[in-house]
Amino acid sequence: MMVRLIQREGQRGIEVTVLSAPGDQRAERLADRLRTASGKITAYTSQTGTERRVVPLASVASIRSDGDHALVRLVDGETLHSPSRLFELEAALQQTEFVRTSRQEVVNLDNVQTIRPEFGSRLDESTRGASSWVLACLAGGVLQQLWFNFRPTSRLGYGGRVAGFGITYFVALAGCAVLGQWLPAGKPLAWAGFAGLYLVILAVLTLAFTMAFRRRRAEYQDVLDRFHRDRG
Repeated sequence: MMVRLIQREGQRGIEVTVLSAPGDQRAERLADRLRTASGKITAYTSQTGTERRVVPLASVASIRSDGDHALVRLVDGETLHSPSRLFELEAALQQTEFVRTSRQEVVNLDNVQTIRPEFGSRLDESTRGASSWVLACLAGGVLQQLWFNFRPTSRLGYGGRVAGFGITYFVALAGCAVLGQWLPAGKPLAWAGFAGLYLVILAVLTLAFTMAFRRRRAEYQDVLDRFHRDRG
């Protein structure tokens, strides 16, 4: 391998060209390491795929060893495949915010919210999302009280209150999903599935509560009728 350093007056920045024969793995690995040094990482959409992606390091949550290559997990939940081994990527990621948390994984501290020790001297990292789940639970409780126990909304029929709760809670959940990056960005089908699952769960719960309320109402009515018969 021949290496040349050319310093030119007036040149701004560093320009690197890697010239090799087609299919030279050494050249590809060298180019990948140079991209990593410039704040980007090269990965593929599948282990055997040909679609190459160059993503900024700020978008990477963690990198995990997987045999003779590595899995690159992005903050939006997507997983890419790198042909480089973990130790090669770790060497290229020196002087960055990536640190090793186990023999199999390095994580980007900029995207880590909590770290806790686990058995086997492994650290389990949680990226953004925990706070969004808490907000989703709080929003559900507040909206339930608003639509079913708040006096002004009690004037509405049961169907209207269910519809109001369903719409407002879906908006709240969608906001939490964006905040916590529950779904991969740029995937409309994932959002469609999310909305469909929400509607199914809402319909099932509404049906279950409606049947329970009708049964309880029938029990109360039966007790009231027996009371009137006994009084008569």
